[in-house]
Amino acid sequence: MSIANDPEAVQKVTRTSQIIVGAMTMGVIVFLALVFFIGEIAKPPGGNQELLGVPIMTLMATVMGAVCLAASFFVPKLVVDGGLRGLAKSGASPTTKPGSKQVDPAVEAAQLMPLFQTQLIIGSALAEGPAFFASLAFMMEHHYLALGVAGVMLAALIARFPTTDSVNGWLDENLGRLEQKRRDEI
Repeated sequence: MSIANDPEAVQKVTRTSQIIVGAMTMGVIVFLALVFFIGEIAKPPGGNQELLGVPIMTLMATVMGAVCLAASFFVPKLVVDGGLRGLAKSGASPTTKPGSKQVDPAVEAAQLMPLFQTQLIIGSALAEGPAFFASLAFMMEHHYLALGVAGVMLAALIARFPTTDSVNGWLDENLGRLEQKRRDEI
């Protein structure tokens, strides 16, 4: 069920998604670079408050990173499931013959592309926020755990960078899921 009949549309969505995720990634990288260059200037006066032997901001960044990393995988899936349910309930595509359950994959793919971008942005944002927070914690407390959390979250963000093949794979998978949900609606 490949979307080979409309590669231009897939390419446009892929390029836009690459720009979005690339900008998010570069924002974190630039901020981390600034942290290394101005890190000593931003050192707080006095000692860091600690809990369990770890500075408070670093501990908060670690917890936030763990929670958001898990959420960056399951929240986009919830968004996609809700979107597919909505599309399934809205009926067959406009090019479908009345009474037929056959769907036009190109039309369905066009309806799924905004859903792809939405879930990608949500998942990426759930990785980007903790990366910034952990970078800030490292700048303030100079604890390497915070830097590690920032690195893990940055890696999770980079892993979401879309390619044409990954977008086509996502569309193929979710076209099948949409078709199944439409059959279940009968």
